[in-house]
Amino acid sequence: QEVSLMDVRKEVDFCRKSGTRILGVVENMAGFVCPQCTHCSPLFYTNTGGARSMCEQLGVPFLGSIPMDPSVSQASELGQSLFTEPLSPGARALQDVVRSLLQVIHHDARSASPVQ
Repeated sequence: QEVSLMDVRKEVDFCRKSGTRILGVVENMAGFVCPQCTHCSPLFYTNTGGARSMCEQLGVPFLGSIPMDPSVSQASELGQSLFTEPLSPGARALQDVVRSLLQVIHHDARSASPVQ
């Protein structure tokens, strides 16, 4: 995970230098969801606090963590919605990321609106 975080730091630096807007960071493969019991276990050891800590240090929004969830890939392969009840941990994580992203966009839109 530390190598991935170094890559993201480089990308954040590149985006800032090029003037590219950063909406946030999504931590992928944050854990593995057991297909039997749906418990999510961490996959990687991190000694620096992971993506959330990196985002705090860099002043970039942390949008959320998405685990490896077999039900997500199964729904995709079968052309089915993964947002049917009951929601899998991966589907809930994706919904959380979308909510976070919408909050960032909404906040930016309000900040950019002229004062009346």
